[in-house]
Amino acid sequence: MPDRYIGELRVLERLNEYEFEFEADILRTGPVQGGRWEFARLEENYRSFAGRPVLIAYIGNRVGDGHNASERIDPESGERYRSFTGATAERIIGMISENLDDLSLEERDGYTWLRVKGRIWTYYAKEAVEEIVRTGRMDVSIEAEVHDMREEDGREVYDSWIGLGLTILGAGVDPAVPGANIRALADMEEEFNDMKLRVASLVKEVRNSAEDEEEEDKPQNNPTKEKELKHRMRLSKKQLCDIQAKFADYTVLAAEQGDNGVTVCLMNATGQTAVYQMASIDETVVPERIVPVNAQVQFCADGEEAVCVDACDLVETMTKACNDAENRAECAERELASAKETIKQMEAVESARRLSAAKKTAADTLNAFNANREDKVSEDAIRELSAEIETGKFTACEDENHAWNGDKMVEEKVLSICAAAVMEMDKANAKSAKNAYIWEKFASGDADDGSVEALLARKGIKA
Repeated sequence: MPDRYIGELRVLERLNEYEFEFEADILRTGPVQGGRWEFARLEENYRSFAGRPVLIAYIGNRVGDGHNASERIDPESGERYRSFTGATAERIIGMISENLDDLSLEERDGYTWLRVKGRIWTYYAKEAVEEIVRTGRMDVSIEAEVHDMREEDGREVYDSWIGLGLTILGAGVDPAVPGANIRALADMEEEFNDMKLRVASLVKEVRNSAEDEEEEDKPQNNPTKEKELKHRMRLSKKQLCDIQAKFADYTVLAAEQGDNGVTVCLMNATGQTAVYQMASIDETVVPERIVPVNAQVQFCADGEEAVCVDACDLVETMTKACNDAENRAECAERELASAKETIKQMEAVESARRLSAAKKTAADTLNAFNANREDKVSEDAIRELSAEIETGKFTACEDENHAWNGDKMVEEKVLSICAAAVMEMDKANAKSAKNAYIWEKFASGDADDGSVEALLARKGIKA
């Protein structure tokens, strides 16, 4: 088999008016593209392709990012359709299935191939689908973001990578270098999500139309109206942000691009709804052209006629509930602030009481210790402790039951200081007494001359 990095896509069947199912072999093991690249660890990384977009390369390998489309006529059927093949046309035309069961690895010709299924949105890719149906196949190439790369035998080997999408290649168009379109695909992520929603909406409308036809013989609660499928495109969040800057007094709820321009849905602070018609999103807004409308919300029950409620009434009800909640919140905040202030004042009073009690305990304990002593412990001994009390060191002391015990700790501290002071005083007194005894002995002139009298004198017996 040639060393090609190009896979193959085949259309399987038409699912509905807007979707074709496809199957494609998009990647294989081993060196590809002339031996320049190799996507290793296919088993570990292939699931990253699930739910990724399918793009078309109408002009070279460029991925467009515009929303423009032109109306054309099919020469064979005379049917009018919208074409997205222009230079600035939108390039996402489908998606790979999000179901992992639709992604599989198959052994063929000595290689492991990744086969995927997905859907092409014919509304955005009429020419592409016709070309695939006519030829039976089209070349495809993957778009991938490489995280871990190494060099081996002159080629780039990718061990860790993420599949970003699948590109249908035009005739003679080579695949892009891996990672070349990462920025473009990242910028198109929001558009991709938006397109999925739009296609789902179109398919749902077709299904609803089919269900209505099946029910046409049954009694209807509403007059029958002719349904026309209009091609409209919901604008992205980024585009809505750009439009919002033009409407200072309104909130932009939604906007759609139609055949006759852009319709913008608005609501002001009072809940009044309005619409504004723009030829393009770039035009200057004229406030006088904002048209108030009576937007309604439908409440539907199975088999019953829908009941409509004015959006203003709905918003008014919600606004009243919000105002009530805000009032309750403000009241609660005021009560909380008052409670905090009361607690703060109570804590200040309690702290002052504890400080006074600690100082009194220190003085009372010292006085009690000195009450029956001739040698008093000086107040200077507890001066450092008194300074600690003043700083509030004992104010926050609590026991395991959260009861204040700072006074007990002060008492213990004073007694400890007094005990240490007494030890020092006793030590000094003992030393003084010893020195006095020896001096007095020498001063008496008594001498031990070895006589019986001297012996008796040593024993304290007078001769």
